[in-house]
Amino acid sequence: AIRRRQLEIAETDEGLTIIREWALKKLRNQLDFLDQLSRRRPEKEDVFTSPVATLVNCLARITELSGTIDEMRGTIMGLEGNAGRAYFGCLSDLMPQEFRFEGRSRQPAKDEFNAMLNYAYGVLYSQVERACIIAGLDPFVGFLHTDNYNKKSLVFDMIEPFRILADRCVAFLFTGRKVRK
Repeated sequence: AIRRRQLEIAETDEGLTIIREWALKKLRNQLDFLDQLSRRRPEKEDVFTSPVATLVNCLARITELSGTIDEMRGTIMGLEGNAGRAYFGCLSDLMPQEFRFEGRSRQPAKDEFNAMLNYAYGVLYSQVERACIIAGLDPFVGFLHTDNYNKKSLVFDMIEPFRILADRCVAFLFTGRKVRK
């Protein structure tokens, strides 16, 4: 019954509401984290201005979306992408010089920050997948991330609000100079 309802919701405006809330939570978490970092670094106020404005704009635009997931998929992913570039660009500017990076890189990671972040996300993916299974959800039936053979689409969707846990941990390891080359 849970899986049947999961499939039904994915095709309705209720599915978009769920995805929109997950995306909004992710962006709010990122904004809160940047705010926390900026309060600790008043001398670097200019580093935060543009990224925060971009995140606020993306947040507002996602809030206004209506329709179905199929209609809004590209828009949501585009707004998340814009917000992510601004967010990670800001984080890079805060890293010690030897650990600055040029955006996100995944497989393979092009730098130490992305390698550690990919590892942290991997741990998080396994925890989210486990929670999905325990809740009776099908990790392969996603909402925003389209169903793809052998891809855990729901896990990719549900991880979004929790990415901040990995982001904070990795950023503090680098800014706290706990990582060596």
